Amino acid sequence: MFTCKRLYGGNYVATIRDVARIAGVSIATVSHVMNGTRPVADSTRQRVFAAMKELHFQPSAFARGMRLRSFKTIGLIMGDFSDPFYAQIFQGLERVASQFGYSVMVANTNEDATIEFQAIQLMIQKGLNGLVVAPCPNDKDARDLVETLDFPTVLIDRLWDGSSLSSVVLDNHHAAELLVDHLFNRGHRDILFVAGRIGLSTTSERLEGYIQSMEKRNLKPLIVNGGSVVEGGREAAKWWLTNLPHTTAIICGNNLMMTGLLEVLEAHGAFPGNVTVVGVDNEAWTGLMIPPITVIDQPAASMGEEAARLLIDRIERGVTETKKAVFPGRLVCRD
Repeated sequence: MFTCKRLYGGNYVATIRDVARIAGVSIATVSHVMNGTRPVADSTRQRVFAAMKELHFQPSAFARGMRLRSFKTIGLIMGDFSDPFYAQIFQGLERVASQFGYSVMVANTNEDATIEFQAIQLMIQKGLNGLVVAPCPNDKDARDLVETLDFPTVLIDRLWDGSSLSSVVLDNHHAAELLVDHLFNRGHRDILFVAGRIGLSTTSERLEGYIQSMEKRNLKPLIVNGGSVVEGGREAAKWWLTNLPHTTAIICGNNLMMTGLLEVLEAHGAFPGNVTVVGVDNEAWTGLMIPPITVIDQPAASMGEEAARLLIDRIERGVTETKKAVFPGRLVCRD
């Protein structure tokens, strides 16, 4: 439950009743929004967050957590720590955090926005000093929560739409351009792009880079969605075999999709031989394939290190300026 406080040090302090009045909802609804105890319509949730921001309101559990921020722990919230890319981010972040005396608490969301929101709530309430988040797509609730509370947060790999938070990302647009350039220079003209999950900033940026690079060469973009998962890669390969077998090259938006894609292509005798496959993420297995696969190498550990520096600057020095660190990808050419 939230407590209602009126005066603190002689100053008026907003209460849950004030938030309910400004938002035009019941006190129970405000409580459900903050605790996640019942589903609340998105429009209602947005009104509650807007009222909290207007009133500078902090529920008691969150306020207590904000006051407890003294044991030097930061949270890292990402979709899947079994992904080598995220594991490298963790290693880099932890390396810098430990240099400044911070420990790292991690949460795995499995790309579920509800789990992400709950993890952020819990970490703030437990008194962590700040967060680094690789956000789920279209998670307005989590974004509004950290921005309403003005909680130190840095985004990594992905962005929230409309967010003013500092971030550390790959230059995804240029990464896609590098792959198209590579394939074009080797004579490919029919190039399929297997896009990731809709709503992810990485997906839209890589897709934009691919489309612009194709169009400037007067080539027709060919796109299929793979959803950023292994099964999506399998479905993309089946679609290619049925609809675009003349395509000589395929760009995969991530290695999960590439895994599924190659499985189907190999089963149908299309790889190696009929089509060239390239992608993003320089995992060890891509260099061991026959033939080895050309990829974009993402400096994941360096990105984790920079995210830790930005967050600790915010925590210890009160730096509020929004910063966006953009890291270039490196083409690892293997053909």
